[in-house]
Formats: sequence, structure tokens, C-alpha cells
Amino acid sequence: MVLSLRRLALAVAALTAWVAAPARGAPIQPDLGDIALRDGDAASVLLRDLLARHRFTTVVFYSESCPCFAAHLDRLQRIAAELGPRGAAVLLVDSERHAPGDVPPRSLGSGLPIWTDPGARLARRLDVHLATESLVFDRAGRLQYRGGIDDQRKHITGGARPYLQDALNALLDGRQPPTAASKALGCTLRLY
Repeated sequence: MVLSLRRLALAVAALTAWVAAPARGAPIQPDLGDIALRDGDAASVLLRDLLARHRFTTVVFYSESCPCFAAHLDRLQRIAAELGPRGAAVLLVDSERHAPGDVPPRSLGSGLPIWTDPGARLARRLDVHLATESLVFDRAGRLQYRGGIDDQRKHITGGARPYLQDALNALLDGRQPPTAASKALGCTLRLY
């Protein structure tokens, strides 16, 4: 009798978890309401306010020491330049810990400012562990795409599958991204 009650309890728990789980492939919608980033002047800005400025905002996690990120910088600049006039923005976010006295970089001279994520709150909330991981949010903070910039690590070729750019183009055209999630390829972030 005790054994069958245990089995019943386990079955009910499994069924409850299955019913409560989001549909397969559906993006998990994170709560970003209280997350603040710092700009180059150390002023805090709520992420939700940054997202509200554009139709779609791509948050790309940055690492100063990651060759994968460095290899993709030109691609990110092109995406920002080509799609910015259509309402898309690219934010680079530094969630890594720095040595005492180190000043995190403010910009790469690329026109893409680097925002600091104090305490890696955003990276932890989104469960991000890799530089170059990219997340596209609409202005209401709903996640539309998560994954890599493309399917290449650091040897960039013309034949790359441009996951991020394809997702943004589709969203700006009022369509669902052809790929809503892909694998991010990059270096492990050294979180706070």
C-alpha cells in the first residue's frame, strides 16, 4: 500500500510538471522589470526602458578576452548599421567580473556601446554563460530569438548561417523568425 501511494504521488508530480511546462520550442519569457544596466558614465538605466526605445533590441553578451566575440564584431556592426534604421538596436552587455581597479571598456570604437551588468544579474536571470549569446526582445520585453549570431565560432566565412540577422529581418517584416533558437558559440563568461 505504501509503495503504491509513493508511485501515485510520483505520477501526480510528473503530470503536474508536464502540464505546467511551456510548449516545446516556446521561448521562456523572463521577468526583466527590475534589471538595470550601467552605461559608460556609470548611470543606471532599466533594461525595460532600453527595450522600449526600439521595435526590437538584441542583447549580445560580451567578453573582452573572447576571440569568438572579436571575430563577430564586424558582423554585429553591419547588423546594427543595416537594421537600425528599421527599428532594431544592438546592445553589448558585459557581465564578467573584473579585477579591482579595472575599468570595464565603454565602447569598442564600433559605434556599439558596452553596457555593464552589475553582479551579472541579467546574465543569471537569462541563464547565459557564453559570450556572443544573443537574445532578441520586442519593445514589451518578450523574447523573440535566443542563440548564436551565426553557426561559426571564430573562423568567419561567407557561408555562415546568419541566425541572428535572419531572425531580425523576419521580425521587422512582421513574420516569425525562421529559427527561434540556435546554439550560441563562444567563450564561457567569467561571471561576478
